[in-house]
Amino acid sequence: METVLGSILSLREDVFEIKALFREQKEQRDLWLQFINIVYHTEFVIDSFTARSGYLWDWKLGLFDIMEQIHMTRREINAIKITRTTDTTVLKNLGCVSSLENSGNSGALQDPSYEVGNETKKPIGHVDLFVDAEKKIREQLTNKCKDLCLLSIVGMPGIGKTTLGNSIYENRFVRLCFHARARCHVGHACQKRRLLLDILQQVCGETDQVCTRNDDDLAEKLYQSLKGKKYFIFLDDLWDLRQWNDMRASFPNDKKGSRIMFTSRFQNIALETGMNSVTYPLTPVSDSRTWELLQIKLFGKESCPPELVKVGQKIAAECKGLTLAADLIAGLLRTMASKKECWAQVANSLNTHLLEDQDGRCMQILELSYNQLPDHLKPCFLYFGAFPGNREVPTSKLMWLWISEGFVKLQNGDEGSPEDVARSYLNDLIARSLVIDSKRGSSNGVKASCVHDLMHDFALAKAKEECFFQQQICVHSRHVSSHVQTLYEPYRLCIYSEWECFKASMPFGPRLRSLVSSDFSSSCPFESFKLLRVLDLSGTIVDLTPCIFQLVHLRFLSVCTSSTRIPWEISYLQNLETLLLRSRKGIQLPDTVWKLVRLRHFRIDWHCFLPRYNQEFMEKTFKFNSLQTLSTPCLFFHEDLEKTMRGLPNLRKLSCIFLDSWDHSFNCNRFPVLDFLTQLESLHVVYGGQVVRHPCEFNFPHNLKKLKLSKFRLPWSAVSTIGKLPNLEVLKLLHASFEGKTWDMKEEEFLKLKFLKLESLDIAHWNASEDHLPCLETLVVKKCHALTEIPLCLGDIPTLQRIELQNCTRSAWISARTVKEKQKEMGNDQFEFTFKFEGSWRVPYEA
Repeated sequence: METVLGSILSLREDVFEIKALFREQKEQRDLWLQFINIVYHTEFVIDSFTARSGYLWDWKLGLFDIMEQIHMTRREINAIKITRTTDTTVLKNLGCVSSLENSGNSGALQDPSYEVGNETKKPIGHVDLFVDAEKKIREQLTNKCKDLCLLSIVGMPGIGKTTLGNSIYENRFVRLCFHARARCHVGHACQKRRLLLDILQQVCGETDQVCTRNDDDLAEKLYQSLKGKKYFIFLDDLWDLRQWNDMRASFPNDKKGSRIMFTSRFQNIALETGMNSVTYPLTPVSDSRTWELLQIKLFGKESCPPELVKVGQKIAAECKGLTLAADLIAGLLRTMASKKECWAQVANSLNTHLLEDQDGRCMQILELSYNQLPDHLKPCFLYFGAFPGNREVPTSKLMWLWISEGFVKLQNGDEGSPEDVARSYLNDLIARSLVIDSKRGSSNGVKASCVHDLMHDFALAKAKEECFFQQQICVHSRHVSSHVQTLYEPYRLCIYSEWECFKASMPFGPRLRSLVSSDFSSSCPFESFKLLRVLDLSGTIVDLTPCIFQLVHLRFLSVCTSSTRIPWEISYLQNLETLLLRSRKGIQLPDTVWKLVRLRHFRIDWHCFLPRYNQEFMEKTFKFNSLQTLSTPCLFFHEDLEKTMRGLPNLRKLSCIFLDSWDHSFNCNRFPVLDFLTQLESLHVVYGGQVVRHPCEFNFPHNLKKLKLSKFRLPWSAVSTIGKLPNLEVLKLLHASFEGKTWDMKEEEFLKLKFLKLESLDIAHWNASEDHLPCLETLVVKKCHALTEIPLCLGDIPTLQRIELQNCTRSAWISARTVKEKQKEMGNDQFEFTFKFEGSWRVPYEA
């Protein structure tokens, strides 16, 4: 075995050498695919042996075959080295990109708004590329026509249809005009069921309750949910009339002024709907506007160096008016030195190699950007193809998948955890304009991301070319023969179809290591894939049967279950690092769950009950140092529970439920003690007990940075314990976490708080000064119907950047406007004030 591993490592160095010499040529691509296949085959042989799958003789033959493949590949490499000589000075002139000189390292991005390892910052400034079209569409959306109207934005791929549609959908004045809104991506392979569930979730938030209904019931449910309302639906990337006809019956026309807007590459769709429709065709932007966009993305408010202007304008002209092309080129140029010869290399490549058709042009630009990626980022980018097009992927899940797949490697000198390194990978992809940061969290970190539909198509094509994963789109099960077994040879398999269809093909994949799927519900043929490392069935209702726990190589497991207990056999999954369970019921955990010593992230969406404390078991086997994320256990004040929690010393993120805890010695309620969790940074607590009648204090760790509380119904005087946390930056007080008409803030509290959210509280008077929140950046107030005023002193806080109000009083809105005016007077032109109200009054447009 040592001989095989040594040969593979030696071969890897030779392959990397060939890649550096002939980066764009067929030799390196073929050798790279051969090397990948050898690595996959080696893993298969080793894991088959450890899983006792097959005979010892088969294992020995497998190792012999691997050595033969290594020798054959090495002979090809030696032949290439002999027949081709390379001048290294010529190679340096072929590309000024730092990643070309060292494909294993990420090039230092020159853009001042970006640093590897830090959160990506948006470029300063904005170019309104389609001002006239946006104004006309907004007027059409908000005019007095009562009939249901269809608006279509059409144009070639990459021109900016989705960007324009999203800008209109998010416009605050458009939002005020509709009672219900929903937005979803369609795409060419979209299923009707997913669209119905997406829209229902946004309109009435009942996806979990209706996910078991059939499509006709879902369509009727959506119709009834929209009936009598003025609604606005945005369908992005509609491909054909069939997709529209599938959904049309779910959109009632009640003469309320409802609107449906969609984007498409095809102009004929709107004309063939037979509805009252208006089409807005987008034409490519001018070369000068493209150059303006490039400058803002590359230099922000700074001026472009004079020596780069001419070649930069040439690059802008080669984008042919496509905003996506400009984004990609900007991401590529940011990885280069700001030198004329480097930019000229890009300009010449665009001029020489790009096809004249616009689809081909974008794909060629994508190919160029992909080739310049460091090797460690390529699989991370391709992995976006495993999800449905334009689907938002939560950052935490994406990072955990990358880690489980083995994409994230800690190098010498890397600081932090694998999760920190994975986050830096994501930020790098965003900075290169290959990935979109679609949602940001309270601390401005990337909460979710996605890719443009063209990039998704590119990722699928490239993944197929490089044997990275296989996409499975089944026809209906009745068309599949039940007598022919389907063999899956790829390393990863992504299923975009009904599970019954997939099962009917009698799937078999001995080498399969990753299975990712969604949008169906059934049992799984796990016995066909014994060596799986990643099993992501987050959209699938699965019984926790013993066959799942025979997948001993699993590192990542995500399922939706109706079970109320996890079987004791879960202890077999000794390699498990991430366990995600979706359930609408409480789940009881067995004692054996503590044997999963490699588990880093354990999340149950509903709630769970930790195993009862067993002194003999805990003292002998309880070593749970790896766990970083845990949700959502029910906790109470008890000595045994505290001993259990003390066994999780490296916990960084905890979401939990506090239950009633009566302390007879003090004759009062007590909250669980958590101050010993010194690594804990993020805490979300929901109180599930009776109203607390006696004074209670929180015992939270001082290292805490994020805190979210709900349903405690404590007096505002108790908030001082939280205010004294020295490192608290994000605080969310939700759903009657505190009760009382007046909150009097005190000195020396909340000194580092940057984000404050108040939601569904009965507070009427909030008394504060600028000294109380010296570092506040964002204030969000929702559904505080009694709050009379936002403290005007907030207008004097120099760090304040944004205030958001939703469904509050008119007087609160007036005070927030005053805060905005004070900020403007202080020179804070970037200050944002957003609002949304549902009620009898409306905010004047000029606000």
